[in-house]
Amino acid sequence: MTISEQIKLVVDALEEWLDTNGGRVFVASDVVDCLDRLRARPGTPTAAVLFWKREPRGELGVTGRKDNHFKLVISRGRSFKVVSGEGLTEGAAGGKAMFDLVEEAELAVLGVRLPAEEGLYEDSVPQHDGTGVFEVSGMVMDAYEIRFSLATQSNVQMPDDE
Repeated sequence: MTISEQIKLVVDALEEWLDTNGGRVFVASDVVDCLDRLRARPGTPTAAVLFWKREPRGELGVTGRKDNHFKLVISRGRSFKVVSGEGLTEGAAGGKAMFDLVEEAELAVLGVRLPAEEGLYEDSVPQHDGTGVFEVSGMVMDAYEIRFSLATQSNVQMPDDE
């Protein structure tokens, strides 16, 4: 699958999360775009899908197997609570706690299933690379990121033995 096709699967997987939480999702072109668009609607749960990198799978990388790495950035904008950390565990403006929103989005993304290629189960499920604070140039943003990768297969032409 292409990067575009995989991103569409992720966006589709977040549909129920969006409906339940009144949120929105977008595909970010880069970190600056991600930050700008996350700030556009404070108070609304927002998910940004960001392609991060592609790496060969395996030590040699000659089989054409690759991992596309993504970040799903979850934000609600700044909370107006007197104690800013309260929104992480108690919610804000009648919405869910931030940590609950992050965990629900994480479950939605990790529930994505790719069409099985060559019958390898591990290639059809996302690999969870971690969840934590979203940092940009060493600064912690008011958002959390879910890092994951999805497998893909490139058409590799092996040289003919002469």
